[in-house]
Amino acid sequence: MKCSSSYVQVEGNDCIACLSGCSRCAFTSSSNQVVCSAGMCLAQYTQLSNSVCSRCPAYCDVCQYSETDATSTCTTDKCTSLYIQKPDKSCTACPGNCLECTYTGTDVKCKDMKCADGFAQNPVDNTCVVCPTGCASCGYETSSSTSPKCLLGGCIESYFQLEATKECKPCPSNCKNCEADSQGNNVKCLDQQCDTEYGLKPADRLCYSCATGCTKCDISSDGTATCRECGESYVLENSECKECPSNCKKCAWSTDKTICTIGECKSGYTQTTDEIKSCLECPNKCTTCMYNPTTSMAECTLCIAGSTVNSADKTCGDCASNCISCTEPGKCDTCKTGYRLNAADKTCEACDPNCDSCASSGAGKCDSGQCHSSYALDATEKTCGACASNCQMCDANGKGNCDSGKCNAGFAYSSSAMDCIACPTNCKECQVKDARKTECNVNKCDVGYGLKDSDKTCLQCPAHCQTCTDVKKDGVMVCDTCSSYYQLNDGQCAACPPNCLECSESNGAMVCSKCQTHHVMMDDKSCKACPSRCEKCSQSAGTISCTECQSSYVMDKVKACKTCSEATFDQCIVCTGADSNGKHECKACSAGYTLKDDKSECLSCSSLQNCNTCKDEPLVCDTCSSGYTANDEKTECGVMCHVCDGPSCDSLSDDNSTLCMVNSGFGCWMEMAVAADGVTTHSRGCSNVTCADPYTEEYCKSASGTTECEQCCTSNNCNARMLTGAATRVLCGGFWVKCHIAIASLITYSVSVLLM
Repeated sequence: MKCSSSYVQVEGNDCIACLSGCSRCAFTSSSNQVVCSAGMCLAQYTQLSNSVCSRCPAYCDVCQYSETDATSTCTTDKCTSLYIQKPDKSCTACPGNCLECTYTGTDVKCKDMKCADGFAQNPVDNTCVVCPTGCASCGYETSSSTSPKCLLGGCIESYFQLEATKECKPCPSNCKNCEADSQGNNVKCLDQQCDTEYGLKPADRLCYSCATGCTKCDISSDGTATCRECGESYVLENSECKECPSNCKKCAWSTDKTICTIGECKSGYTQTTDEIKSCLECPNKCTTCMYNPTTSMAECTLCIAGSTVNSADKTCGDCASNCISCTEPGKCDTCKTGYRLNAADKTCEACDPNCDSCASSGAGKCDSGQCHSSYALDATEKTCGACASNCQMCDANGKGNCDSGKCNAGFAYSSSAMDCIACPTNCKECQVKDARKTECNVNKCDVGYGLKDSDKTCLQCPAHCQTCTDVKKDGVMVCDTCSSYYQLNDGQCAACPPNCLECSESNGAMVCSKCQTHHVMMDDKSCKACPSRCEKCSQSAGTISCTECQSSYVMDKVKACKTCSEATFDQCIVCTGADSNGKHECKACSAGYTLKDDKSECLSCSSLQNCNTCKDEPLVCDTCSSGYTANDEKTECGVMCHVCDGPSCDSLSDDNSTLCMVNSGFGCWMEMAVAADGVTTHSRGCSNVTCADPYTEEYCKSASGTTECEQCCTSNNCNARMLTGAATRVLCGGFWVKCHIAIASLITYSVSVLLM
């Protein structure tokens, strides 16, 4: 018997879970205990001298444990993502919607340009503020701005931007990318920018619905939709989407019906052997099953977690309560966290409610180092007791108390009370003066607040001021540093000019020294916006010109930024900038299209069914869709056949040779003939031999004088002409027929069932 990961085998061949926080453990028979193997503690745990994995302080990934004071300390720079380490080694959260922050000694501050997508950094307090509706990238125009505005080119999909106000306005329904005039009127969807299942009507540049099952279509001037690409569970036939058999993801069209492709049933279904290769639902709680043609039933081979296959009827039976996995319904092999396995009856028993593991201590109790955060183990009772309020750990001082240095942010540890006392308002870090009274530490007031000298509380700074000091010790706060977009001038924070990032005082006025992104400095030191879609720009005599376009745009001869489709032709996605004659050259087309040899247009690959990428040589398929392969001429994509090892052979007495059929598991076969002298040959290609009735639309081939005939789907021609190399053949029905034509023209049939 082999135990699964995080379990260990004990006497009696039972598998017992490792202690919480341990990935690999061992069982010590002398002490009858499970111990964690050296170096096998999980992240956010550290290993003690007794091999127990102890949880690190809150929000810490890697820590060290001190045997002297029985506490864990977070390793430098090892706080969990979105947290920052303070000087006392504790981890505190970054401000809301901030991806990366820093601890300045006075506060936790979001790093510049580290707000999450869709948020802008407030210049006053460095907090991250949500962008306006429809905007993915925004910022504050000035230090005095009360709300952010969208940056040029910063609108999300399905919105366009008004150049004058930078507002993001919605595109027409079901359009991903559109354009409008300078006033926001005459809104039109761009080429190939309609949502999936919609097509663009050239007459009004709006998006209209495709037919059912169609994901890409062309809309004519009269509103007629012609499909170019079908979605899952549909196949394209004469510009229409034909629905696959129920619960089939991919299929092929054959004369008057769809046939499910081998191996393309949806999850939770298995394929039958009927004419259309229909998909049969697996039993309840079953994730993987197989079709049994004898019973016409689906038999489960793999059940969901908490269930197991019933060997009698191949259905799924529930494991015992609170069980992760079992091999027998109603029993358990692996229990959930917070439960232990009762080896006698294979059931799961609950630990203490605030405990992860009690494998050694027993039901209702807890093992050493397994209590939840903010709980401590009672060594006598083997149960978990709560720490003091606002405390992260109390392992050393026990339940109801707190350990030194383990109070939450905004609280200080009282050694006499072994408790956590709240800091003054707007203070992040403080110390206990009396048993229940605190004073804020120097430089530990929140942003925009300063320390009052007399009572060590935090007072608000002057407007737009980040840090301030009680200089005269009279409670009047004097500004030291201003917020972003402001500059200290005569003890006050003066606003920089509009769209200015950095400024300084000159002759009593604030003069800009650096403009914000997507802006350029004019001769009068003011900041003006760059043209639409422009990343960088310059100005000369008051005229602004683009010098660099934003990503996905190219510059034309008049310095305007355009998409490649706008600069060249429809479906072009990569192109050069304008040459000396103002012309652009297309370099690549969008998926499903190929660049014509003369680079004059993007040709659609849709005329080549099941083709993913194509070339104009003339038009040939370069890469077929998944599950398909191209013929030698690359003009068609057929169902891909596979080969495998381990042939099963039967003797043919008529020519003393052996014909081997190798099942690939994908409904295809490789054929080879082994002669009496040991020479092996493979049948290739197809000779146009007509087989006897009632078999029609057959493709026949010979191997060592033996003619092979089979009935195949007209859409799956890979055995006829689609493949080269070792011959393969597609089996399209539930049966394949092998015709042995002997020298005496005696025809015999052997019929075998193909299990899909």
